[in-house]
Order: sequence, then C-alpha cells, then structure tokens
Amino acid sequence: KKDSAINLTLVIWIIFIIYLFLSRRLILYIEKHYIFLTLLGLFILILMFVLRLKRRALASPINPPDILLLSLLLFPVLLGMLVRPTGLSSLAAVKRGVNLKLEDRKMIILETLKQKVEKDGQYRKLNIKQILAISQKEPESIRDSLVTTEGIVYKEAEDSTSFILIRFLITCCAAHATPLGIRIESEKAGELKQDSWVKVYGKVKLKGEKPVIIAENINSLPKPRDSYLYY
Repeated sequence: KKDSAINLTLVIWIIFIIYLFLSRRLILYIEKHYIFLTLLGLFILILMFVLRLKRRALASPINPPDILLLSLLLFPVLLGMLVRPTGLSSLAAVKRGVNLKLEDRKMIILETLKQKVEKDGQYRKLNIKQILAISQKEPESIRDSLVTTEGIVYKEAEDSTSFILIRFLITCCAAHATPLGIRIESEKAGELKQDSWVKVYGKVKLKGEKPVIIAENINSLPKPRDSYLYY
C-alpha cells in the first residue's frame, strides 16, 4: 500500500505539471526562461515512476515512505488546484505605478519588428505594449492611426473625460507583473465602471513619446481567460 502511495504521488505531480503547462498557468508562477527546468523536473518524475514500476515487477524491496512527507509533497498540488489565479485590478496597477511608456529598449525593438498588420475593419489591432513600443520607436508610423485595443478601465478622481486603459505585462511571473497603460480620451469615460474590461476603437495622438487614443467607440468585454501580456 505504501509503495502504491508513492506511485500515486508521482502520478499526481506528473499530471499537475502537465496541466499547468497545457493551461498556460505555469508562466504565472515561474519566469518563462526557467520553464525548461520545470519540464526537466517533469521528465525526472516520469523516469522515477517508470523505474519504480520496473523495480516492483522485479520484486525489489522498496523502503516504506513517510506518510507525513507524502502529505507535504501533495499539499502544493492541492493548493494549486484550489487557489485559482485571478487577474490583477486597477488598484494593484496604481499601487505598483502605471507605466505610460516602455523603459526596456530591447522590448521596444522586438515589438516594433514583430508587429503584424491585423485589422478589425479599418482599425489596426494592437495591444497596449505594441502601441507604446511603436510610439517610441517609430512614432510617425502610428501617429493619427486608427487602432483598436483592450484592457482594464482605471478612472482617476474627478476626471470624466478620460481614463487609463491598463494591461499587466509578465516579464518574470504574475507576482511581479508590470502595469502598462495608455490614456483614452472619451466623453463617455464617466459612464464606465472602474475595473471593467473594454475594447476601444479610436485614433492615436502623440504627446511627446506618450500616445493618447481619442476614442470613437468603446465596447464592454467579458474578462478574458488570459488577461496578461507577455514579454
């Protein structure tokens, strides 16, 4: 029975890591450049499980496990399944400081080079990170452009004609997500709910290196399953 408990623990961890990887939740917990270490750990767990099955088939003696140790090994899995990661709010963005321009020059170059021309009617489909990058690297290519983008509404006190549209950028993990923002000018700003998700259609104007979108239309959106942007 104790031998079966160890094998079951290995299987649970194998399934859990595969689930995190396939559901894209793994990147919320670990810096993406280290994901290969997690996959290496997954390979080791699978190898251990296979070797244990072979040893069992050969009737080799296996030292009995510590039940308390097995419980401790399974606790993170239980916690990971019960506690669902939720997107950060505009309040979290304000506390961390909303970035209205990109500071990472490498990111600016990469985003500018890999941009794709996708359109929603006459509007270019760009996320906030792309708009900020292009505005700093190639400002004339986006000035007066019609764009559509989406994000979280953050309304500043006593401002009924504009708001900041926010997306969180993961460069390491969700715990260190960086809030990126772009100001949206609209007469309907006062009607929007704080922390609601919206899709904005409008024209880009530049104030220095900081873009501003003059909204032509704003549509409400359900909160997306994956609310983050990634480096």
